[in-house]
Amino acid sequence: MNTIAYSNNFQIASNYASFFEKLTEILGRLTDEFPYYGEIAQQYKDSPMPNRLKKSITDIYTSLLRFLQSLLRVFTKNDGST
Repeated sequence: MNTIAYSNNFQIASNYASFFEKLTEILGRLTDEFPYYGEIAQQYKDSPMPNRLKKSITDIYTSLLRFLQSLLRVFTKNDGST
């Protein structure tokens, strides 16, 4: 294997490691933060939730789902297989 190919392979491996480290960090932070939104929602189980709060929580979960969908595209082929 020539030096350029080895260097490129090393860079790709390094990028994958960095990607998974960052992904693990993000998912860990989400795991820490999202229970708080459930606790907030529980406070309004017997009364109507204010519209601004409902919209905020909806926006947060919508963003989470979009993030997870984009992450899914990273791990699947164009035909939808893994």
